[in-house]
Amino acid sequence: MSELHPLRRKDRNLDPEAKRYMAWLHNLPCLICKMLGERQSSRTEAAHLGGNLAAKASNWDCVPLCGAHHRTDPNCEERLKRKFWEFWGLDKDTVLQGLWERFKKGET
Repeated sequence: MSELHPLRRKDRNLDPEAKRYMAWLHNLPCLICKMLGERQSSRTEAAHLGGNLAAKASNWDCVPLCGAHHRTDPNCEERLKRKFWEFWGLDKDTVLQGLWERFKKGET
């Protein structure tokens, strides 16, 4: 049985494993560019999911997105928010769990 994604809300600055996870995410291709078979035109960013004005989402609740799919495209995560997942036909929890399992195995 696979280890579960840590849905922790710790102080991101004090969690060295979360810092390693974030660095790992930055080396992955954009989730949407890869799915569409598009060439990624900007560096990968770690998109924090589910945050609000009161608190930024945990580093464990991040996915790799290019600048366009994170912030500037009409169908980007920052514009669509929760509807982003439905628009792209993805299940957020499945994606997060898959990333976590790849990280724990040391995969790229």
